[in-house]
Amino acid sequence: MRDLMREGERLPSFVLTSAKGQAVRSSRLVRGRRMVLLLLDEKPGPGDNSHTWLGEAVRAFNAFENRDTTVLVLARDPRRIREAREMPSPFHSLRDRDGAAIMQLGGAPAFYLVGKDTRIKVASRRCPELRQLFALVDRMPMRRQEIKARG
Repeated sequence: MRDLMREGERLPSFVLTSAKGQAVRSSRLVRGRRMVLLLLDEKPGPGDNSHTWLGEAVRAFNAFENRDTTVLVLARDPRRIREAREMPSPFHSLRDRDGAAIMQLGGAPAFYLVGKDTRIKVASRRCPELRQLFALVDRMPMRRQEIKARG
C-alpha cells in the first residue's frame, strides 16, 4: 500500500467517472468548497471504519452542506458498496475502475479533509468521529469568517 498524501500538500487533480457515467474533474467539485475525500475498498478489512463512517455521514448530510463541504467517495465500483448508493447532495461517488487514482491518492482505505485552499488538512487510514471532524472544520480560519459573516 502506498503512503498517504501528507497534510499540507495540495490535492492532485484527477478525472473519474460518476455514477451516471460522466467524466468528473476533482477541481470542479472542490471549487469554493471543502472536501472530504474517502477512498473505499469494496469490503472493509480489520480496523477499517470507512463504511460505517459513510453511513453515519450520509445521515448527517445537512451538517456537511452547512459547512460548504463536499464528500467525495472513490471506489473501484461504488455500486457494490451499499453505503455509497443513493447518497444525497453534497455527497458524490466516483468510479475508479482500474484503481489508478486511488493508488495515486495513497490507496484505500483513506480519509482526507481538504480545505478550500486545496491543501490537505487531515490524512488518515481511519475516519474521525463526525463531531471531531465538524469541530475541526469549525476551527478553520475561513470557516470562522463564514460563521461570523452569516451571524
